[in-house]
Amino acid sequence: MENPMRVLVTGATGFLGSRLVSALAARGEIVRALVRGKGVERRWQGTNIEIFQGDMKDRDSLRRSVAGVDTVYHAAAAMRGPWQEFEETTIRGTEWMLDLSRKAGVGRFVHISSVTIYRTSGLPAGANIDETCPWDPEPERRGPYVHAKIEAERHAFRYMQEGFPVVVIRPGIIYGPGGRVMHPNVGYFLTKRLFLLVGKGDNPLPLTYVDNTVDGILLAASAQNAVGKAYNLVDGAAITQKEFLDRYRASVKDGFVTLSVPLPLLLVTAELAQCLKKTGLPSIASTSYGFSAQYANIRLDASKAWRELGWKPRISLEEGLRRTFTQVP
Repeated sequence: MENPMRVLVTGATGFLGSRLVSALAARGEIVRALVRGKGVERRWQGTNIEIFQGDMKDRDSLRRSVAGVDTVYHAAAAMRGPWQEFEETTIRGTEWMLDLSRKAGVGRFVHISSVTIYRTSGLPAGANIDETCPWDPEPERRGPYVHAKIEAERHAFRYMQEGFPVVVIRPGIIYGPGGRVMHPNVGYFLTKRLFLLVGKGDNPLPLTYVDNTVDGILLAASAQNAVGKAYNLVDGAAITQKEFLDRYRASVKDGFVTLSVPLPLLLVTAELAQCLKKTGLPSIASTSYGFSAQYANIRLDASKAWRELGWKPRISLEEGLRRTFTQVP
């Protein structure tokens, strides 16, 4: 590469971010990996990877991180903690990154969001969700992660409207080796021997293999027609909760019992838990509204990415699951 691009990846130590750093470096680009902690230098090999210490809560460190950068891949977001953590890291941190990137003359800003931002609660079974569908109108009822993701997207779209070259990527459930194996959209392990399957088990899972996700992100960063748009990234191969669970069960040595709980019962339980929470007694964190949205039987549509970006998942569902389940002890 005669004139390699200089790029910045925030959230570089995360599951997606680390794969993105490796992919960019393999293409010969000069990659600045924004990390908070120390001791991550061994994660990547290559003279074209710069480990840059910074924090989404530290505006000055972010200002330094974008200096001289052509493209920003913004994957950083809070995953846990109190609301203040999500507000400072995901929402304010995103706004700062957008502002500082624009001032630094960054040529393209790829904002990594999530398909969880859509309104799904109350939709009819089988509803098709594409990029024209609205954000959830009551994000505070979904929990801090979804709420913060929606507010961060608001900033991204505001900068789009002001002429800054932003692209928004909304991946589905990202999976693969090194990532989470069993996702809450399937259900929960109550113990090592007892798994709680939510609903009938017939909800389709919007899976996207991590390397397929990276491919879509890279295409969005280079496609001229992508600026000012949002794209869902979902692999498209259909697999239900129960089918996923059956394949997982076949891959592990130790068996477990599956208990199916009807979604209406879970919603009633969540409502009761919220009432108990108001009394000061311990309760589950999720709300009935959040569960209703999470377990909605809907289809995520990624045809726009296929059509406009030329994105086609190169790792099949069968191969992706095989690679993922191989890591299970």
